[in-house]
Amino acid sequence: MNIQSLANKYVCDVPVYEPGRPIEEVARELGLNPKTIIKLASNENPLGPSPKAVVAMRKALAAQAAFETDLRDKGREILASLAPDQKLFILVSRPYNGCDTGMNLQLPRKLADLGAMLMPMDFLDLQSADLSNLSLHEEMYWSSGQKILRAAEILRSDPRLFGIYLSNFSCGPDSFLQAFFKDCLLGKPSLLLELDEHSADAGLVTRLEAFLDSLRNYHPAEPKPKPTGSSNGELSLAGRTVYVPYMGDCSHGLSAGFRAFGFASEVMPIADEATLSCGRQHTNGKECLPCAITLGDMIAVAQRPEFDPAGSMFFMPAASGPCRLGMYHCLQRMALDHAGLRDATLLAPNQDSRMYQEFTRQVTGSGGLKLISYLWTACVGADLLQKVLLQLRPLASEPDQVDAIYQHLLDGWVRRIESGQPLRDLGRYMHDAAESLAAIPLNGNDSHPQVSVIGEIYVRSHPFANNHILRRLESVGLRCALSPVSEWMYYTNVTRKSMSIRRSQFGQWVHNWLQDVVMRRIERTLAAPLEKRFGPIAEEPSEYLLRLARPYMDPCFEGEAILSVGKMIEAHHKGFDGVVNVMPFGCMPSTIVASMTTQISRDCGGMPILNLSFDGQEDPALTTRLEAFAEQLRQRKRSAATPAIPAPATPFARG
Repeated sequence: MNIQSLANKYVCDVPVYEPGRPIEEVARELGLNPKTIIKLASNENPLGPSPKAVVAMRKALAAQAAFETDLRDKGREILASLAPDQKLFILVSRPYNGCDTGMNLQLPRKLADLGAMLMPMDFLDLQSADLSNLSLHEEMYWSSGQKILRAAEILRSDPRLFGIYLSNFSCGPDSFLQAFFKDCLLGKPSLLLELDEHSADAGLVTRLEAFLDSLRNYHPAEPKPKPTGSSNGELSLAGRTVYVPYMGDCSHGLSAGFRAFGFASEVMPIADEATLSCGRQHTNGKECLPCAITLGDMIAVAQRPEFDPAGSMFFMPAASGPCRLGMYHCLQRMALDHAGLRDATLLAPNQDSRMYQEFTRQVTGSGGLKLISYLWTACVGADLLQKVLLQLRPLASEPDQVDAIYQHLLDGWVRRIESGQPLRDLGRYMHDAAESLAAIPLNGNDSHPQVSVIGEIYVRSHPFANNHILRRLESVGLRCALSPVSEWMYYTNVTRKSMSIRRSQFGQWVHNWLQDVVMRRIERTLAAPLEKRFGPIAEEPSEYLLRLARPYMDPCFEGEAILSVGKMIEAHHKGFDGVVNVMPFGCMPSTIVASMTTQISRDCGGMPILNLSFDGQEDPALTTRLEAFAEQLRQRKRSAATPAIPAPATPFARG
């Protein structure tokens, strides 16, 4: 059977999209200066779209708006004709599922054959929904998610309506949306259908029959009170303890920075299997691994006898997509409420164009750079010390001695941050740290292949989440360089500046530019004493990484994916022997990166790239995979098969 025979004809007739080629690729092929090339295709045409295209788009938008109005009018007509004791099923789905008979296995026809009426959620007046949790709706950045949650609000308020949620296996956004959808319904029954290429008619009909049968005995309960929304970050930190999730040793610096400004703070213990199990009990098991672990951290802390919910605040950064990170604090807020911890708050600064101002305003009641700069100092100093630790530990005569000295230096760093020492004194401390680390006896074996450990920021930084990957790589004879948390902060500075320009918020652009300059200066000051002994360790400009990644991914695709791609290519330019890409199982950006590594490896002279996915369970084959990877690197190193190609000139000066 031809696969095209299963698709709608109009889909087969759509011409294949041919993307515009990157300017850099055209310049290399034709031997031209990239600065002399003007791209008129794709979305980069400096002359703007054709006037005819603008007219056509406006007509299309008007036609679409009229069509959607007709749908809502028809929906009102259907609801008005529905008797109080009748049932109407609402298909809650995205258009590519609900409107495609192949994707939904002719679900509407099957329900009709069972005597049930089905109406797509597009027929509902979603804008008129009475929102029970305004905070959740405001935080939802997926447009489909916004519609799905509004549909849930309407389903809850009308006893005649019942939802059938149509999803796909391993759909990332739905791993969170399903929990929010169920919570909005306040106990009202609904049916969740997850379809994939293995789904069959018989199983679907059985599910439908069981759902319809269960509703015959359903009697609406007394209306429950509407849940109150969370006040994430709206309350003052005064009188509260800020609990920081562990995400590498920079978390200790961050917590000390809070204490330096007079706020009680502590780092939550590094998670273990019991913590993850606790988090899994309050989730559906489909969410990201970091979400489950950090939720387990919160619940574990809340179970302490001395824990005071009203005097506690959990730190959990937020975002505005496309990654699921921005939904963590929403799900955790819901789980804490269900656990009876409504008085415990979440400090969830959103990494939007106004992140720095909003964060300082939430914490101190006013804007300003002082708090952010000191918290940054606290974190980046710990990052720098860890970079040197990873350089030295495989080369040391006694690796345990390196760990002991590093821990001593980290503890000293935390004490100095907590006491509020100025940057000048902290720079002197780094000089003393460099001398202490340089005095460590080495074993004389500098032949260890060196790998760059990149990937999703939480899992790569958390030893339990990644099954202690750094130690295990070292145990098979490799030296590791771990992408630090500071890499992500620098990148978000770039995205915030771009966002400010798109929104014509030029004051915000200046503020973010100034903050980035200050952060670069702080890192250079702290890194300088260490670099005299151990070579360059300060981060390259994020714009450089984006330029390296551009042949594979446009910068408009924001998030960790493009950073991981850029880091892979940077590793090749710097002469690393291989790359280990660490990711949570099912992570959307990381899955995209993993699909590109074969081509990137080929373009980087065959540099080996190992993709490792973690789900909180021990992988019995992991040790074997690491041993094989290490042996591959050693053989390539001995044969010196392909030297690193010269790196392109960095177009941006540091800082």
